[in-house]
Amino acid sequence: MPAQSESRVQTATWPTRRGPRPELETREPLIGDPTAGQLEALLSRACRREQAPPGLRARLIDHIRADARTSTTAPEHEAATRSRALTHPRRDQARDALLVGLLATAVMDAGGELIRRVTGVPPLDYTLVGRWLGHMTRGRFVHDSIGGAEPFPGERPIGLIAHYSIGTAFAGLLLALSPRWSARPTLGSAMTVGLASTAAPFFLMQPAFGLGIAASRTSRPTIARFRSLRTHAIYGLGLYLAGHVVRRGQGPAVHTEGVGR
Repeated sequence: MPAQSESRVQTATWPTRRGPRPELETREPLIGDPTAGQLEALLSRACRREQAPPGLRARLIDHIRADARTSTTAPEHEAATRSRALTHPRRDQARDALLVGLLATAVMDAGGELIRRVTGVPPLDYTLVGRWLGHMTRGRFVHDSIGGAEPFPGERPIGLIAHYSIGTAFAGLLLALSPRWSARPTLGSAMTVGLASTAAPFFLMQPAFGLGIAASRTSRPTIARFRSLRTHAIYGLGLYLAGHVVRRGQGPAVHTEGVGR
């Protein structure tokens, strides 16, 4: 019996019911992409038909089983991934949005901390976000100065939860607009969503904090706007990087055109 790396089985001769047959040779390619079980069944039928010696048949089957135990199963993994995508497309999309959003927001925070260490400019204090949201439960949505507003119990964890929830929501928007993005992440789409998310602080949070639309009431509005754009550009880069991390964790890419639309 030759080594397993060889693609053909050595020829053998034995008598058949129809008289002596000079040689029998496996032919390539085999039907489609057979599994080990299919190969074993085909081989058993062929050996019985050709009246192959039982020892040879047993050795060939043992080799097939050994290869099945030790070889990788990328086609089977792809088939399983395709099955999951077809069966639960929305659940998979929600899972991807959660993972991508959390990772991208963490990249955004890491970038803000790096900028603080290099330039001394601190990122947004999410305690203020929690204070703003906390006061909403008391019917107050806009403040003259959020920094001077009365502190709200648990405002910091509230702010952090809101921060990561918003990051996840924008990741969900990206996947809703481009359902196949997580299978093939592109930097352009990620940066577009990242920069577009600047609309949230420009037109919602900053006016509600008493800073005016797009920080127009601050002492240096242009600098404030640049810092917001820089932070959200880092978030866009985080979306792209997180998309690749999630894609690698899922194994080979699977094409599911039209799935989940």
